[in-house]
Amino acid sequence: ALERAGGKHGNKGFEAVEKRFQDDADRFEEVFPKDQLVPELRFKRARLAAAHSGPEGLSKTARNAMNEFIDKFPERPEAAEAARDLVADQLKRKQGDDAVELAGDFLKNQKLLAADRRGELKRYLNAVVSRQSFEDVKSIEKGEDYLKAAEEYLQKQKYEKALEELKRVY
Repeated sequence: ALERAGGKHGNKGFEAVEKRFQDDADRFEEVFPKDQLVPELRFKRARLAAAHSGPEGLSKTARNAMNEFIDKFPERPEAAEAARDLVADQLKRKQGDDAVELAGDFLKNQKLLAADRRGELKRYLNAVVSRQSFEDVKSIEKGEDYLKAAEEYLQKQKYEKALEELKRVY
């Protein structure tokens, strides 16, 4: 349907089909709020919003839709994909501190981490947090305070190990 709409009417055909999909998905969710298709429709709507984002990163609409999806359906595999996209978007926008904070929040969400059966999301989020720790240490080293840099690095490593141990126990 999208090819026919786009081919015959150009972008306006795509826009009309997308608008109709959005409206139909909204109505479906209103009528059948507990149906198993609702999460899929929500994710498709978030992906459509992401597709309309520019080269600078995800649009506010896309970010909001993905965050809402993660909040409402953290146990879905699509939520893990959305979480990764949101953190990657923060990094793309050069908002490293925000990306680290978001990654940390996602690491605390056990349902979200369980949704990613392969564990790729957890590895990615840990890499983002660790990379920031490394960058912090590098910035201290630039000031040639090597002792402080080493202490800072060890402190962060102890914290991360302690956090992992708590997660294993609880």
